[in-house]
Amino acid sequence: MSGEYKNNTLKEVARLDDQGNLHCPACSGTQFEAVRSSGRKLAFGIASLLAPANQVRCVTCGEIFKR
Repeated sequence: MSGEYKNNTLKEVARLDDQGNLHCPACSGTQFEAVRSSGRKLAFGIASLLAPANQVRCVTCGEIFKR
């Protein structure tokens, strides 16, 4: 997990295959999960769970992208 793509949205840097599926540019993984930033969790605590997650993480390599 290098953090190279942290300031980019997934749509800006992801690769698309023939079926239109997004692939992680770092590892070519296709599974992503929504995550909240650590700063948001610390600042707002339980209330942060009500807000939508603003980042996505590649399940395979752990690289984080903006949503």
